[in-house]
Amino acid sequence: MSGTSRWLPFRAALIALCASLLLPVAASAQIQEIVVTARKKEESLQDVPISVSAFGAEQLEQQGLFSDNDIANFTVNFNTLPQTGRDFDRPVIRGMASAPSRGEANAAYYIDGIYVSSSIGGATTSSVERVEILRGPQSAQFGRAAFAGAVNYVTRAPTNELSGRLKSRAGTNDDYEVSGWVSGPIVEDKLLFLLSGSWSDYGGEWHNSLEENQAFNQPALNFLANPPQQADGSRLGAEETQDYLAKLVWTPWDGGEFNFKYGRYETDDSMWPSLVAPEGELLENLPPGDPRASLNRPGTNGIFATLNCWLPPEGRYPLPAGQPAGDEEAWWRTTGGTICGKLNATGWENRVNLPDLDNGVSLNDGRFVPGTDPGLHKTGNRYLLQYRQELGEWVLTARGGLNDEEFENAYDLDHTETRAVFGLFNFDSVKDNRDWSGELRLATPALLPVRGEVGAFYYDRNLTSAQRSIPGPGPVFGGELGYGPQAERDVANLAWIGSVAWDVTELWRLDVEGRYASEEIEYLGGNRCRSEATYYNFTPRVSLTFMPTDDLRFYAQAANGDKPGDVNSEFFRGDVSREFCEQAQVYTNDVTIEPEEQWTYEIGAKTQWWDRRIQANLALFWIEWDKQTIFQVQNFGAYDFPGFDNNETLATTLLRNVGDSRNRGGELETLFVVTDELTLIANYGYTRAKFRKGFDSNLAALTGDGNVEDKWIPSAPEHSLVLGAVVNKPLNADWSLLFRTDLAYESERYFDTANLAWLDDRTLVNLRAGFDSARWGVSAYVRNLMDDDTPVAALSFVNFGYGAISPGGNGVYGDNDDVYPNMYSLNPQRGRDYGIEVQFKFGAQ
Repeated sequence: MSGTSRWLPFRAALIALCASLLLPVAASAQIQEIVVTARKKEESLQDVPISVSAFGAEQLEQQGLFSDNDIANFTVNFNTLPQTGRDFDRPVIRGMASAPSRGEANAAYYIDGIYVSSSIGGATTSSVERVEILRGPQSAQFGRAAFAGAVNYVTRAPTNELSGRLKSRAGTNDDYEVSGWVSGPIVEDKLLFLLSGSWSDYGGEWHNSLEENQAFNQPALNFLANPPQQADGSRLGAEETQDYLAKLVWTPWDGGEFNFKYGRYETDDSMWPSLVAPEGELLENLPPGDPRASLNRPGTNGIFATLNCWLPPEGRYPLPAGQPAGDEEAWWRTTGGTICGKLNATGWENRVNLPDLDNGVSLNDGRFVPGTDPGLHKTGNRYLLQYRQELGEWVLTARGGLNDEEFENAYDLDHTETRAVFGLFNFDSVKDNRDWSGELRLATPALLPVRGEVGAFYYDRNLTSAQRSIPGPGPVFGGELGYGPQAERDVANLAWIGSVAWDVTELWRLDVEGRYASEEIEYLGGNRCRSEATYYNFTPRVSLTFMPTDDLRFYAQAANGDKPGDVNSEFFRGDVSREFCEQAQVYTNDVTIEPEEQWTYEIGAKTQWWDRRIQANLALFWIEWDKQTIFQVQNFGAYDFPGFDNNETLATTLLRNVGDSRNRGGELETLFVVTDELTLIANYGYTRAKFRKGFDSNLAALTGDGNVEDKWIPSAPEHSLVLGAVVNKPLNADWSLLFRTDLAYESERYFDTANLAWLDDRTLVNLRAGFDSARWGVSAYVRNLMDDDTPVAALSFVNFGYGAISPGGNGVYGDNDDVYPNMYSLNPQRGRDYGIEVQFKFGAQ
């Protein structure tokens, strides 16, 4: 996993930095101050004792950063895992990756300081004034979900002068956008407005490759009557987004201000692209009786042939005559095989069984399971009301936010042509998510040597969901054809907030912040089993800042993070009996997931040099992470509850708090305004994220040893690098030439705790050139210039669709001893694309 090539981007960074020092410097060139709200109040980025990356509206437009994935690509020590399209957020900050599914993410998204409880995927940057990425636990100020960090979208504020902008874009792969905003006074100095709207469409660059009669129908699926067998070449990865925003600012009297915001968004996405492993050649010359021969049946093409390590040794299923049971290595009886080494997309393809979802399926008993439109279809409304009142030099702020969202997602999870038993992996889910929050804060005068703030916060969320499989166990066994019983999740969080800043001397400042919260979680499953839990936590942050000059800030910080607890929803599925779920709550700790905990210790420097033409910010961190959740394989039939006759045979995965980790590293972010016409950027992030202890039952089943000590945390690249150069050269009194190039690099990263396979390093290069004036702008762009095709994410799963092998040698398939082969899917990187943008501007920008 190492080589000379991995260091080339770092050498390039050093050369670029050295070359920049030789260029002529204009005395008037200076770095513009950036104001952030990292601590729920406006402060200069250089004054905040937190590692923060900030993108302003102009930078977002110049770099072509349209989504959260784009922003993560060009931010060091921050990446995302777009595994299931724009539905399931998994932001990773400083290597603190969460499990690939289930449970909450380890970092949180906010819009204007209001928590986004569902997905940020539908948000655009068309109406955004700034995006802030806050590294390290932000629990003291932002609350329950900012465990590893927070990403805050700040929308544009209404202006007192009529101004606006219109933009259109056209690019390859049917990539289009029309957007604009207008702002100004309704009553000058009293009532201001902003209206914003955008429509964007991306056609997707991938196609389904399902061929006619390729959809494989297992013999066990004889309850289907003439299931669809047509070919399907539909586009995958298409995304359409509509985003609207309205804001009002009313100043009815001196010192008082009301802010109202309403936002609406609609997304309509096709099935996301996810490449599956090639089928390979048939397995030949198998010993008589080897159960792997069943994998050579028509439609499977020998799936084991794609796995290259930890395979069942030939002739060991069943055990040779005379060999005592238990005399073999553990993994001989438990392994499903795996892939070792670097994963790439060569030869992998989409073979999604969409006709079943599109058309529905008929059962032999004459009933029909209706189909649906594959993909994600989502609508949402966001409201914000804020009142700010100056009470002399004191400030009282009250705010409330409401998010209301509905969506349907129909998908074939394994992205293969196989019809698994009872429609396993073919899901149609509907959800209704509604949450609201309220916050009240009172701040003392800002110029006091000892100043502070106190406040209260309340959050309430209700999430209802229902799901059906196509065809699903309900219809197969005579049940209803529609969705199963609805599941409901309720969360209520009450918190008290406080902070004190003390100017110990002119050079030293001490900040102490904290939040004490109680959270109640109630979960009602589709099987009508109920779980309730209450958690209490105190999350402090202490920072000491040394300020020798106006341009130098050095700080040391200790911050605590507490991730919300949760439940393992597998116990609450409609096909799991309520009695079993209730027994599990009494006799096991598996139903609930305890809150994860972490302490981050950080030292940093915020510096500006050469008359504020160079900015260099450095942060070094040490993270102690406890109660980390790791996926565990569990067969419900293995539970033995006293006096309970357990007949549950579901094999599933659960999250258990069985890991501890230690993450170390840092971020160096530099900006050099060489001249009025040239600016250089060089940012580097390093994260060493490894388990200190932990157990992974998947790894134990594969190799016989489930210890993950000293293994890398998945989805956490060790190195990340961002380089950029911006040229703005005036051509005459009205027009200037704009040119920008950006490079983003991430090193290799494992995608599961086994650390047996990894995704290669990734380098993205974007170019943009054009002409700009006070009224018009036109530019051409190329994204991913080198056409890097390294997958952005990978998923491993048990492929029940291909049938099981029976390592016990009993010749019975489908019992609790069966082992299923492992399968993998890769989420591809968008390839090279290019296009043109045109803008019209008026008023102050």
